[in-house]
Amino acid sequence: MSKNIFFLTFTFAIILNLSFAQKPTPVKKVNSFSINTENYFAKINVYRTTNVKIKKDENLMYYWYYSNAVHVSQGDVGGMVLHGSYTAYYNNENLKEKGEFNKGLKNNKWVTWYENGKINEIAYYKNGIQEKYFFKYAPQGNLLFKTHYKNNKLNGYSYKYDVDGNILSKIKFKDGKEMPFKPGIFKKMFSKKEKSDKNDSIKKSDKKSNCIFKRVLKKKNKNNTKEKSNKTVPVKEKKSDKAFLNKIKSWFKKDNESKKPSK
Repeated sequence: MSKNIFFLTFTFAIILNLSFAQKPTPVKKVNSFSINTENYFAKINVYRTTNVKIKKDENLMYYWYYSNAVHVSQGDVGGMVLHGSYTAYYNNENLKEKGEFNKGLKNNKWVTWYENGKINEIAYYKNGIQEKYFFKYAPQGNLLFKTHYKNNKLNGYSYKYDVDGNILSKIKFKDGKEMPFKPGIFKKMFSKKEKSDKNDSIKKSDKKSNCIFKRVLKKKNKNNTKEKSNKTVPVKEKKSDKAFLNKIKSWFKKDNESKKPSK
């Protein structure tokens, strides 16, 4: 009996010990580093090992850490891949670049700054592929360029601005190719109206010029007819009229001879 009680007590003690035992702390997969260069310093996060399973794409750019520096290469890595937040600073401690990596690929929103603290660029990525809007600013802070990306290609309208924020150019892209400009319905209507108005004005001007020309020509013809009427043109006698006059003369001559008294 005593043996059974001892065995049960011992078993119960072991179960309690196991239930209250601390769980092992998980091993961190990511390490944090601070790197310093001549132009900037950065706080980065990388995978602890180079044996991370990455589905590599030859068309994408991968960022990795080796020998106290961040490197970038297309389609492959040569060190510990960056994973997590990334923040870089200028030597004057102003922000230089800030974003997030996912297994060596840029992800979500990325912002870069000029050394004076003004924003340089704003871009968006999805696992290394540029998407959504892209903004480019001047060192003074004014917007220079705005465009849209889809699947790493220009897609949509791209705008270029002057210093005052006025649009200098507007270009439409589709799958990275520039599309020909096609005016909208209202623009077509207004362009047709302007064209018709222009044609009407041309017709009116032509009609007016024709009327003026006709008036001048009519006046000239009228003056010519007046000049012709004022000139005395010698009338030529016709041969038939001359013969008729001679015949009449001969008749009068014979009549006169018959009226003379005979001796």
